[in-house]
Order: sequence, then C-alpha cells, then structure tokens
Amino acid sequence: MKAKYLFIYIIFPCCISCNIKELFNPFKGNAEAFLNNSKWEASEIKYDFIGLCAEGMLWLNLSKSYESTQIEESISFSQLPQKEGRYNIFPSYIDNKYPTIDCNHIQITALFSSTIGGDALKDLYHVLEGDSNYVEVTEFDSKKKEIKGTFCITFVISRRGFQSTAPDTLRFTEGRFHARVR
Repeated sequence: MKAKYLFIYIIFPCCISCNIKELFNPFKGNAEAFLNNSKWEASEIKYDFIGLCAEGMLWLNLSKSYESTQIEESISFSQLPQKEGRYNIFPSYIDNKYPTIDCNHIQITALFSSTIGGDALKDLYHVLEGDSNYVEVTEFDSKKKEIKGTFCITFVISRRGFQSTAPDTLRFTEGRFHARVR
C-alpha cells in the first residue's frame, strides 16, 4: 500500500513534469524569410513523416495566416531528409505528373499555395526550374527531435485564384526554419 502512495505522490509527478512544461509552453518552431524583399514569418509549422523510405523523410509545411482576410499562405517541402546537407528543390510536378519517390535518391519537392478559410484554394505556385532553389538541413537532433535549416526558393504561378492580385513570381530568400518533429 505504501508503494502505491509513493508512486502517486512522488514518482508520478516527476514522470509528468517534463510533459507539463511542454503543455504550458509548447515549442511550435519558427520560420522566416524575405518574400520579394519583404519579411515573411510563418505563424504555424506542421510536419508529418513519409513512411515510404527507411530514412523517415519529412513533409514540412510553413504557414502564415492573415486573420483580417482569412488567407493562409503555405510553403510545403516534401521528402526532406532527417540528416544534415544541402539539397536542391525540384518542382512538385511536371506536366501534371507527380514525381515517383525513389528512396535511393533524395529529391525534395516544394510548392506554395494560398487558401481562403484554410480549405478553398486561391493561388498555387510551383518551383521555377533552372533557378538556384535549395533547402539546407543545418542540424538534426535525434534526441530533441528538432530540425533546423535554411532555404532559398523561387516559385512561379501555376493556378491563379478568383480575383487574385498575387504577383507571378515569389522569391523567398534568406529563409530559416527550426521545428520539432515528434
């Protein structure tokens, strides 16, 4: 009986203390860049694991929300490896065909989209081929489950939304991200 109380009053609180810290002060990550020479800062970072490859590549989404207009802008990277290195970024599809995933060859793809209310597609951009588009994983900490990196990418419009005033070309320079991938 004493062991039960020992667990409830001493051991259990110690076990959850780290989790409580995360509940009250969660690390959501951060990302920023210059978009056509103006500061662009993500308000939310999402991730998911792509389970097709043994490396456990990531899908990483950097989003910025504008509450006044309900518009959300997102940069999505797919097949991002969990290892340090500089990687070229390729279009997410060419001639309306998505690339096949080859686990022996890293081929990171990206796209930029804007939505209204989180689900109605407004504008869609694809990577400008031939430009110097890259993402660099500068640090991956497998113990903390955190990834840090930089990016530089140019997108061109491929689908314009209703009453769109967006430019034809979006240049993200000096991009940086830091995210937890649990």
